[in-house]
Amino acid sequence: MNTGFFAVGLEEWRQACNIGLNAACSFIVLACGTGRDNSTTAWSANAVQTYAGISWVRAQPAIKQLADAELLTNTSKTKKPKYKLKIGTERIWLPKSIVMPIGEEIPAILRLRQVQDVMLLRLFIELYFSQNLAADGGLSRKVYYAKYEKTSYAEVGPFIFMGFDRKNDYVSWATDITSVHKVEVSKAEEKEGKNPGHVFFKRIQALRDLGLLEYSICLFEGKGDDAEILFPITGPTEIERTMEAISATITESQLQQWQVDNAPHQHLIPIFRHQEQAEAFGIYRLRHRPQTALTSAWWAVMHEKIEGTKKLYMQAS
Repeated sequence: MNTGFFAVGLEEWRQACNIGLNAACSFIVLACGTGRDNSTTAWSANAVQTYAGISWVRAQPAIKQLADAELLTNTSKTKKPKYKLKIGTERIWLPKSIVMPIGEEIPAILRLRQVQDVMLLRLFIELYFSQNLAADGGLSRKVYYAKYEKTSYAEVGPFIFMGFDRKNDYVSWATDITSVHKVEVSKAEEKEGKNPGHVFFKRIQALRDLGLLEYSICLFEGKGDDAEILFPITGPTEIERTMEAISATITESQLQQWQVDNAPHQHLIPIFRHQEQAEAFGIYRLRHRPQTALTSAWWAVMHEKIEGTKKLYMQAS
């Protein structure tokens, strides 16, 4: 994937989405072509056609709509356009790979446009605003997460073997990133099992189906928002899956075989006795990641936590 990154203003992005799908896609593509100021670009309708799959005859009017809304200005004195995009102080940092993938992958922006739901595109872009990899491992639990039920299964030596089983996904409506997707539900829809979040969850599932949203399970110190991640139980990266293998090795070495075979839990994790308040949460993470300092910090912290946990496990078992 392309490892560069760019930014759009949060307010300006929402204004572009209010205009329509083609305008929003064009805004993202043009922003991807900006330089270090995240404002000036020589990209035009041709780039929109290349990366978003919007034909030139439709891209041109979409760009004009952005200009009419004062979201961009053509500063060129020649026939070849040169645009200056409006960008505020509140910014969303995005990986260029969502527009310019390396290899044969179809651009994410093009696949999202084909769904023909501007609010899906808006959600995808704004989730980057709520993601803090270093602190949360992905999307903040104040926005969206999966809940796991915890059961103490066995105690051996320094370990408590905790069973974790996935229950439900939860969304917070306390942020405007999610609240705009909340819908009114009629009594007939309630009888069908629908709730105010059914449209939001459908859009989240669409992002997962498109391969744009990953899922990992992390063990936190506790259930509070201030609890830190102890280590990933499992996840989409190889290093996260090593923890799953290590946990299985410890479990098989400490428990009787019948206990291992009959454990009625999706995940059976050894934790130290002083960590009995630990809770597991399903954390969603955007697959395309900008190569920023925060991304590097997340990768370094995750390695440090995993290596530290491996060392403690080996010393205790």
